[in-house]
Formats: sequence, structure tokens, C-alpha cells
Amino acid sequence: MVADNAAYGEENVVYMSRATKREGMDQVEVTRFDYADMDMTAMLIRVKGKKPEAVILAAGGQGAIRNINKCQQIG
Repeated sequence: MVADNAAYGEENVVYMSRATKREGMDQVEVTRFDYADMDMTAMLIRVKGKKPEAVILAAGGQGAIRNINKCQQIG
């Protein structure tokens, strides 16, 4: 899960932690970013290296757009 450092991200980290446990799923990585961060490459490469089946993005606005674009670039 990739979440922003704002209240929305914090709330989603707590919710998803409970939901994944309840559903018997494993969270392999929970990482947070600040909206001022312009380059998320290293963070997303670290996430990709854990070989997740899915990445949940808990963010909105420009931070979400930068993460989505970078995810597409690194595959």
C-alpha cells in the first residue's frame, strides 16, 4: 500500500491493515509519501521489489497522479 502522509492516508492505512487481516491477505509493504515529494521512483521500486500482487494507492490530487504515472513507467 502506498499512502499519503495526510489524514486520508493515515485512515486508509489503519482500515486496510484491519481489512487484510480479516480477509487473510498479507500486506508486504506499507509506505507513505508527502505531497511535496516530486520523485517517488526509489519508493516504488522498493515496493515493486517485494513482488506484490496489487498496489493500493491511498492518495488524491497531484500526489496520486505522480504515483500512478511512475507506477506505469516502472511497470
